[in-house]
Amino acid sequence: RAAAGASAVSAAPAGQGEASSGGGGAGEGGGSVWDPPTGKFAKPGATRAFAGRGKAVYWPRMPCLRCGAPWWQGADWDARCMRCGWNCEADGYDDDSNPLPQFKGRYDSIVAVLKLGRTPEYKGKLSQALAPGA
Repeated sequence: RAAAGASAVSAAPAGQGEASSGGGGAGEGGGSVWDPPTGKFAKPGATRAFAGRGKAVYWPRMPCLRCGAPWWQGADWDARCMRCGWNCEADGYDDDSNPLPQFKGRYDSIVAVLKLGRTPEYKGKLSQALAPGA
């Protein structure tokens, strides 16, 4: 597993420097398909279909600590990040869904960007796995 706290978070314009999965409901302002939902859809547990990947569940309180995406392949602890495939089950969050101390700074940076209605830029490898049941 890659170290989730190793990279910096930036709020670069969505889509620049990151691969697109296509589809998935990008924001009207030309945002990334990975950006949080808006309006009445901006609730934890909301779902979004990602072309060629399946359906993801929105969990803003527990964003991926590797890539910053709030989209997970399911609602269980063993779900993987829809964007990068990282799994927080064994590392990243405690049993109360709080970030472990070594990831607190990274978590705060990611959440700050998500609150702006964006998902942090990610230049790493995208997950190829489909969500369960897709």
